[in-house]
Amino acid sequence: MLPIPATLGFRHRDDLDREKAPLSHPLAGRELEVHSAASGSAASVEPARAFPNDRHVHFAADNTRWQVAAQWVAALVGWRSLRWSAWQTQRRALVVKRGPHRTVTCTQWNGGNVYVKHFHSPHWWNVARDLLRGSAARREWERIVEIARRGVPTVRPLACGERVQGGMVTESCLVTEAIEGACTLDEYLARQLPSFPTHEGIRTRRQLLDGLGAFLARIHEAGVQHNDLHMGNILVSCREHGLPNFHLIDVSGVRLGKPLSWRSARENLVALAAIARDHTTRSDRLRFWRAYVAHRRVPELPDLRSIAEQIQAGARRFLRRLHRQRDKRPLRTNRDYQAVRTNGARLHCLQEIAKDVLQELGQHPEAPLWGHLEHPVKLSHSSLVVRAILSTAHGPAAVAYKCYRPRNWWKAICRLFGRDRALHGWRLGQALFERGIATARPLAMIAPSRPRFGRRTYLATQWLEGAENLHLYGWRLAGAEPADRRRRADRCARSLGRLVGTMHAWGISHGDLKATNLLVVESGERVDAYVIDVDDVRVTRHAPPKAAPADLARLAAGLAAHPWVTRSMCARFLREYARQFPPGTIHWKALWREIASLAGRIASRKRRRGERVL
Repeated sequence: MLPIPATLGFRHRDDLDREKAPLSHPLAGRELEVHSAASGSAASVEPARAFPNDRHVHFAADNTRWQVAAQWVAALVGWRSLRWSAWQTQRRALVVKRGPHRTVTCTQWNGGNVYVKHFHSPHWWNVARDLLRGSAARREWERIVEIARRGVPTVRPLACGERVQGGMVTESCLVTEAIEGACTLDEYLARQLPSFPTHEGIRTRRQLLDGLGAFLARIHEAGVQHNDLHMGNILVSCREHGLPNFHLIDVSGVRLGKPLSWRSARENLVALAAIARDHTTRSDRLRFWRAYVAHRRVPELPDLRSIAEQIQAGARRFLRRLHRQRDKRPLRTNRDYQAVRTNGARLHCLQEIAKDVLQELGQHPEAPLWGHLEHPVKLSHSSLVVRAILSTAHGPAAVAYKCYRPRNWWKAICRLFGRDRALHGWRLGQALFERGIATARPLAMIAPSRPRFGRRTYLATQWLEGAENLHLYGWRLAGAEPADRRRRADRCARSLGRLVGTMHAWGISHGDLKATNLLVVESGERVDAYVIDVDDVRVTRHAPPKAAPADLARLAAGLAAHPWVTRSMCARFLREYARQFPPGTIHWKALWREIASLAGRIASRKRRRGERVL
């Protein structure tokens, strides 16, 4: 008998599965019954279908009903007498993920690491919904068991607890065993794989892609459709011979059924392909699809070329839809951003900005501006920009601190009914950054509550060290040796082509795309381009946007200030621009002619007005 305290009340389960299986556990071959002195009821052990070495005990304690693997009962019962708060107050607990509906922690239990997923029910409708379909922990437990029974590697469930109040489950938790030496697929690709020697890294990467393709084919053949299949929900560990081993996790939303058809499998793989696009090359994806097709037994599978085209097209649609949904995240408090309202201001900032700094900015938003007037960057009728210092969690950081002010009384009246320019710049700057477009990321936005008429708003963005606008960079290159100037200008043209092409491929147009709003950072043989001043940016559903030729023509008109720029440099820019789109989308020669026509009109219009063409 296991040492179970007599104060615990146990509930008998008559419907438990009594099937016998060869077990290596010390309790194998006999059923465990634990009698309570208080109630006389018995707790029975059921064999686990998916994990043959596990038998489970069902009992109740402290208004919580438990299902625990038999070999972990003693450790669970002895751990702070099953107090519910013990899951969160354990000294060695590490919070992995925190949200309004669940909290995931990693802690040491019974000599090993375990993950405790604590599900909350913040609203009454969550409790009512769980009354109909079962608690979140129970649903995930049952899916884990069924997935493992179908032969798909996953985590081992150790305990499931449901707190019952008034006959309804108000909270639940699931304890799973940590897989030793395992990490998520994205972490493996970003951290561990680059640390291997060159030849070993290439071999390991190939093995990883082959194994991943076979693993996903195995999942789909088993009839498992994961509703959130991305690299963070696939664990990678190495076997004895160095071959990768995969496990599927976070299966609360898994749908189980027959082997997936190609249509269902394609929809399931789109999210994984979209998230992994930045971590893989075209040859990597081809190797993965070959391994996947080799292990599928679906007759209607198309050829590899069609598979790659369908998945990539679906991945692009998925990412656009995902980012449109996430564009409102910078306005709310979450793990990346924080929204704060004080008595005198409304603030939006990154989580790395300390609370005391926010309070100071809310009370005196103009302090960084007047304290750094000796470092001006831009002065115009509608804005003032200085280089300032802002305290963050990583220490003092240089920022571009911008003050938006109305140009005249008419603009001040219009701002009473329109949006704040600083808030608009905050949202658009975060939208560009989240899509991987090189820009100066906004760090904080401050909008004083009073006065509404003629008020000034403030925006702090990342300061790019060593950056200069495209005009200044071009004028500096004009004095270089011809061979050196040509080589550096070619690198700059390719970098600009990638930047503008990526922006247009996302359906984003810049209403004021000119050389002064493009920054160039040159470090050694590398040239990076950034886009700034995003007040006139528009996010559309078209790729490329309808305003793309006008954006490029506005940029091309400014080349009049740099007569040394050759047609071959412009051709390199356009070819790199076209590579950011799916093949066949952009015909750069036709686009060249359209840009030249529009640029000529812009130059003529400026000459008629007596303006300088820049």
